[in-house]
Amino acid sequence: MSTKLFRRVSRVRAVAVLVVGCGFLTLTAGAFAVTAKTDYDHSVNFEKYRTFAWKDYETRRNGIVNNSIVASRIQNAVNEQLTKKGLQENDGDPDVYVVAHVGAKNMTDVEYMPAIGGWRHWRWMGPDMFVNRYVQGTTIIDIVDAKTNELVWRAIATDTGSNVLDVESSKNIDKMASDAFKHFPPKA
Repeated sequence: MSTKLFRRVSRVRAVAVLVVGCGFLTLTAGAFAVTAKTDYDHSVNFEKYRTFAWKDYETRRNGIVNNSIVASRIQNAVNEQLTKKGLQENDGDPDVYVVAHVGAKNMTDVEYMPAIGGWRHWRWMGPDMFVNRYVQGTTIIDIVDAKTNELVWRAIATDTGSNVLDVESSKNIDKMASDAFKHFPPKA
């Protein structure tokens, strides 16, 4: 193979690897962000709700993210958001109950880069694979009408990080609560 052709193939391969690598980093960076989605009962008038209280729920407690530290962070972050929205905490006779469900699991993404071909560093450059391991945490915040015991509003927030400590950090939980209650109470 001539030197010019060898250099051209090497440059094309280098550019292709750079483009794919940048794309991979962009996708990976976008994956590590808090996202929140909400849904609610459209027939409910949320203006009537003025007070809230936390309600315990029975769940499997695996101790990973469902622990007293995380529960306290979530409760403080949600309390702050609901107080900003004009609701007051009242354990005696609340209008709504707030219930939180928390979970996390290990995830793996595998990216495959097909072979571009060509010789480089004295060997044939074949296909490459990138393995990205991370933790995905999910928090579900339910608001339940205290009189009817019916679910009236739900927020599902997901967050990813390189490990469980990233997911359950105070900063990420505050962001999750802020995003989850961005459109609360819903407009009639």
